[in-house]
Amino acid sequence: METFTILLATKAHLHYAEQICAEMESSAKVRGTGIAKRTPEYVRLKMEEGKAVIALTNTNEWAGFCYIET
Repeated sequence: METFTILLATKAHLHYAEQICAEMESSAKVRGTGIAKRTPEYVRLKMEEGKAVIALTNTNEWAGFCYIET
């Protein structure tokens, strides 16, 4: 059984930004939703501001991501 760790996203996770953006865009297209495309720079900013969480597998693969707008 795979386990996940949910963490406050930090500068240590910046390298996941491009993969996160690609998945967000792909997922929105499949669902037919109007979610605006986010840039890797924007996702990195949310991580640096402490306004994001990231889920990682036990082998440090990206599994989920969420950020807040304030």
